[in-house]
Amino acid sequence: MKKCFTCREKKSANEFHANKQSTDGLQSSCKTCLRKRARIHRWQKRGIRISYEQYETMLKKQSGRCAICKEKPKPGARELAVDHDHATHKLRELLCTNCNKLAEDRERVEQVLAYLRRFE
Repeated sequence: MKKCFTCREKKSANEFHANKQSTDGLQSSCKTCLRKRARIHRWQKRGIRISYEQYETMLKKQSGRCAICKEKPKPGARELAVDHDHATHKLRELLCTNCNKLAEDRERVEQVLAYLRRFE
């Protein structure tokens, strides 16, 4: 058992990445904490101002589902994306990869709707 430097929880050795330079051969932070840190870093690089706790709150509010299609990500799939206004960086809701790509292209959405209306 090893105590994670970040979350302070005691976890088994397989919950830590290897680190040849440390005395016990393991990273100081567990894999879960490192993933959280990496997510926050990716969001910040894109100008998205959100903490992991805010993300978890949004995820819980949406019952782990995409705000558009209402589907939960399949096991092994990407987590829900933080949808935001690219001009103002204002947060909206969490979307699956497919809906997030669609929502970014408003013109394409309008083209699809116009196409479908032709067959009503």
